Amino acid sequence: MMDTDGLSGSELVFFWRVEEWYQWFGLFMIIVVAAFVIWEFRARWRRGEPMKPYTLDSLSSGATFFMLGLVSVFTLLATVGRHIHDNWAIWKTGMNIWALIAVFVAADLVYFLIHWAFHRVNLLWATHSVHHSSPYFNTPMAFRFGPLDKVVNDIAHLPLALFFDWRLIIIAAVSNQGYQAFIHNPEIGKLGFLEKFMNTPSHHRVHHGSDRKYLDKNYGGILIIWDRIFGQFQEEHETPIYGITKPINSFNPFIVWFNGFTRLWTKTRTASGPREVLNCIVRPPGWQTHQEARTRAALEGAPVASG
Repeated sequence: MMDTDGLSGSELVFFWRVEEWYQWFGLFMIIVVAAFVIWEFRARWRRGEPMKPYTLDSLSSGATFFMLGLVSVFTLLATVGRHIHDNWAIWKTGMNIWALIAVFVAADLVYFLIHWAFHRVNLLWATHSVHHSSPYFNTPMAFRFGPLDKVVNDIAHLPLALFFDWRLIIIAAVSNQGYQAFIHNPEIGKLGFLEKFMNTPSHHRVHHGSDRKYLDKNYGGILIIWDRIFGQFQEEHETPIYGITKPINSFNPFIVWFNGFTRLWTKTRTASGPREVLNCIVRPPGWQTHQEARTRAALEGAPVASG
């Protein structure tokens, strides 16, 4: 149960109702995740697909979840977020149904923006690539986190405390994460009119594709409208090839967890100076140092552009 200090009588009643729903939602999610995992495993077994690597990869995903834990979402938002809301709020929306709806929409936009950054900033990709490193698409992947994924997500949600109560932000952020279990189910097809505005398993399969046409598309959390607005949307046509462009080829959760940072470290060692080191960190994953470009050009027999 979260701290209820500072709430008025009507706000307290509303929050108790929301928290009760939230507790039931948590139980519901545990049941849904368990049911989805059984469904997916049974479907693969009936199709005669290899089970051992799929099982090991799923266990690896689960291990990254336990290695990270859910501590940061409660510590940062419940401490720093609370301090921001109590002392620096621009406008306090209060504890009511309209504030709850607004924070869900705002948190979903934050999810979209930070998800885009996870893919476009090399340092952030080093942690987020853990989530994409599986060659499979399944429910356990929804809980496949890199070392800094939750911390970065929590920091990104802190500005919401300038308007929304920290308790509502936690509920919105965790609910968004819970929704990810649904959209990582590979057995669910397209969902008709919902595809227009909701993020669905079909849209998220695209996001996990390593095919060139599918790379860096469909960043949405619960809603897909942000991708449509900002030109990041891609419809699913053929089934994607899942994973990252440079596969890890390991089920060891420690190798999976730190692979992105190992690769980033290797990349920075090819840098010719501080400027290239900085570029290695802040540029998109596909950016190359001059030494990397020379090596690639030599392998492909092409000239290297200067500058």
